[in-house]
Amino acid sequence: MLVAGILLLQLLLQAFFFTYIRSRKEGVPVWGNSARRLMFNTAIPLAAGAFVVYRMLELGEIWFNSTFLFDFYGLALVNGSKYTLGEVRYLGYF
Repeated sequence: MLVAGILLLQLLLQAFFFTYIRSRKEGVPVWGNSARRLMFNTAIPLAAGAFVVYRMLELGEIWFNSTFLFDFYGLALVNGSKYTLGEVRYLGYF
C-alpha cells in the first residue's frame, strides 16, 4: 500500500506539472470551468470504485478487485469524456 500511495502521489505531481507547462504555453488557465467539471465527473465513479474495492479487501475477497478497478475506471472515463476529447469515451468503453 505504501508503494501504491507513493506512486499515486508521483503520478499526480507529474500530471499537474505537465498540465501547468502546457497551459502556460497556450495561455489557458489551469483550473478553468472545463477542468473542474472533468475532475468532478471523473472523481465520482473513481471514489465509488475505491470504496467498493476497499470494502472487498476488508472482507478478504480479492478475486475480482482488478475487474472492479477497470470497470469503475471505464465508467469514470465515459462520464468525464463530455469535457475532453471524444476518443476518451471509446477508451472507457473498452
